Amino acid sequence: MITVQVNGNEMAWVCENHFGAEPNVQMAYSIETFAWDDDGNLLIKTYYPMPESVDADGDPYAHLLGKQQ
Repeated sequence: MITVQVNGNEMAWVCENHFGAEPNVQMAYSIETFAWDDDGNLLIKTYYPMPESVDADGDPYAHLLGKQQ
């Protein structure tokens, strides 16, 4: 985890994510947000940078995992 911000019932952090197997380990940053409502329900959203070539119907992880092949 790189940084954390807290504001009332919401929190966000930036993570440095590593995935894959040696020697093909990839890295990507993500922003993750957390919001709690008055009943204690939690909404989590995760954001990764995506190239413009990944459209709404595309696989959001294919461009990252494809680097390992």
